[in-house]
Amino acid sequence: KMRQVKQWRFAAVFVLLKRRRVLALMINGRSVWSEAWRRGMPYSESCMYYEEICVAVEAVSKACLAAKRVQEAALSAGEQVKSQAKGDASPVTIGDFAVQGIVLAALAAIWPYDNFVAEESAAELLQCNEATRALAADAAGFSCVQDLVNAVDLSNCSSENTRENLSRSQKRRWILDPIDGTRGFLRGAQFCCALALAIDGEPVLSVLGCPNLDLAKTQIPGALAIALKGHGAYVADESALSFSNHWRPLSARKKDIKTHFNLTLVEGVESSHTNSAWAQAVMNLSGAYSFDSVRLDSQAKAVMLADGRADCFMRLPTAGYREKVWDVAPAVILVQEAGGLFTDRYGRQLQFNEDILSSEVDGLLATGACPELHSKLVDALTQTQYLQRT
Repeated sequence: KMRQVKQWRFAAVFVLLKRRRVLALMINGRSVWSEAWRRGMPYSESCMYYEEICVAVEAVSKACLAAKRVQEAALSAGEQVKSQAKGDASPVTIGDFAVQGIVLAALAAIWPYDNFVAEESAAELLQCNEATRALAADAAGFSCVQDLVNAVDLSNCSSENTRENLSRSQKRRWILDPIDGTRGFLRGAQFCCALALAIDGEPVLSVLGCPNLDLAKTQIPGALAIALKGHGAYVADESALSFSNHWRPLSARKKDIKTHFNLTLVEGVESSHTNSAWAQAVMNLSGAYSFDSVRLDSQAKAVMLADGRADCFMRLPTAGYREKVWDVAPAVILVQEAGGLFTDRYGRQLQFNEDILSSEVDGLLATGACPELHSKLVDALTQTQYLQRT
């Protein structure tokens, strides 16, 4: 019977992979990748979660290419990417559904008993009209809409079921924001496909694909940033999303703040995501003699910070807003593995056991490799918290 079960599982996985066009081959429960791809990874095969980071990189890379094609197709036609409003009034596009389907199908094919938490739901996909569902399935490379619905539905955002699945899977939790910065995606600007794996509520790896981020200033945009706990963070520029193997280490900027200093603040484009007046008051109180502000959609801001192109990031939303786990977890480990710090606005470490962060988390702060600066900004945030919007 055991032999029959094994044969059935292998056959089922083979069919699943064939139908979903996932870039993986299963043998005895493990994926087999090309030797060229594995040799290109900046981590040793002996690293814990090496298999997971390889699969995550491949899945996010493929998903980013699909999202970029959706964005470019709309822009070339002189249109905006088609979207519809969700229950919270935020937009969702065919790109969101396509990316979520691609990534979750790839992960579930290899780790079917892991827990998956992602922003979009199959219910939202089914609310779209038939033509939109077909476009999303085609963008993801699925042979039929139902395959995409099944893949998107792998995300389980019910807190009750999350706890049940966490106990079954030894608290392995994949966290995905398929298209972070959807409004930027709609405008043809920055967006990010952000994925993390958390163990017992702590991120151990992340992959952030930013198809429009041109770190190398070569006019060939595309950046893929990765982090593995205890083994550093890296980025591949330019043709990264076409599976380039040219990785360079990420290193957050160090800042000497013993005397007057200048700072570069990176913040969101959408006014609802941060209180700019409060952020400006914090910067003024910190002792900086000047500061520049760079506005950017999505968790691409974390890549900028990890690459030493900014000194700090603050997210100071409207009072009462609850941060979602997929908006934060991938960025946290990337910044930390690059040598930076990422906490809530009180300087406390973040936990990612639930889909929504604790109500006590009412602001985020990330800085480069400078604990003194982080401490200064925490103090300044406390002294100016009367500016928090209600």
